[in-house]
Amino acid sequence: MAVLPTNFGALVFLRIVQAFGSSAVVSMGAGNGKPYSNKGWILWPPTPFSCLAPESERGPPPPKPTLKGYWRLFTYPPIGIVSVNTAILYSSYFGIAVQLPTALENVYHWNSTEVGAGYVAVGIAMVVGSIAGGRWSDWRRARMVNALGEDKVTPEARLRDQIGGILLCAAGFAMFGWFVDRAIHPAAVLFSTFLGMSTLT
Repeated sequence: MAVLPTNFGALVFLRIVQAFGSSAVVSMGAGNGKPYSNKGWILWPPTPFSCLAPESERGPPPPKPTLKGYWRLFTYPPIGIVSVNTAILYSSYFGIAVQLPTALENVYHWNSTEVGAGYVAVGIAMVVGSIAGGRWSDWRRARMVNALGEDKVTPEARLRDQIGGILLCAAGFAMFGWFVDRAIHPAAVLFSTFLGMSTLT
């Protein structure tokens, strides 16, 4: 959208509109703050004054970060799986985000406006993926709770759903590379980016 305006005011307006759109989805963590959203705001006002509290009332100091501590966290399978998964998804996202304009310009001879419009598929995919993925995860968790009980369903149980997401993402990005290499119709390229990006959030 930011490539369309002919004057500065329109550019600023469209950038503001864009900020409310897909760029917020790229953060990939918007849903993670939900448990804290109702009470987190009450913690910031006293924070600047915490240095004035007596030492005995500040609580225990946090542990010193060490490589061994980080390694111990990383070797806990759920944390290791999520870390590797997230690293692969982030690197794939940025690889496609950088390669998409080059592919659309060099292979399909699109101009800057058309390339910018091509990113609409990415934004829509992330919004749809975020909403659908969240609802799917909640639905699956509710089914597990009904079958096993609340105390038997751990947060790690949601890791099973990541397998399908990773496979779908990998399929979309493999299709993207193959379609661009073979100069298949650009609609197929945009569909493959939609497929790959929809599982990132």
